[in-house]
Amino acid sequence: MKKSFLARALFFFACATAAFADVSLPASYGSHMVLQRDVPIRLRGWADPGEAVTVTHGDAVVRTTAAPDRRWAVELPARPAGEIPDLIVQGKNKFVLGDLLAGDVWLCSGQSNMEFKLPRAEGGAEAVAAATHPRIRLFGVGRKVAGTPQDDVRGEWTA
Repeated sequence: MKKSFLARALFFFACATAAFADVSLPASYGSHMVLQRDVPIRLRGWADPGEAVTVTHGDAVVRTTAAPDRRWAVELPARPAGEIPDLIVQGKNKFVLGDLLAGDVWLCSGQSNMEFKLPRAEGGAEAVAAATHPRIRLFGVGRKVAGTPQDDVRGEWTA
């Protein structure tokens, strides 16, 4: 019994260590996202200390190295409003973020009535079913209580 537990614990630790080593991005970066138009694109994430990270966006290729605290950041050229090329982030592993737009990004928070979903309104379900606005994107953030600033959130982009 003890050997089985020890073997499972070692296996879990080995898997967790391997997963920890991969280059990663905050949840706010993902496919279907909107990046603010006409300003440089700032991208950040985490990787092993000293790991080389390459970010490709169209013709722009930027390279950096993760700092001792695992953080890395790059700046890419500004893009005008509209569809923009995929973002490819590569270290020991690789992310391809697609279906991206440059446009106006609005941050909204603070009111409980903002959680009221359109389908719950009178005629809302029909309005949602008839909607064809693929350039409107939403990043929904999960609830979390924290006593200190957080580096990341739970959430995802939807078109």
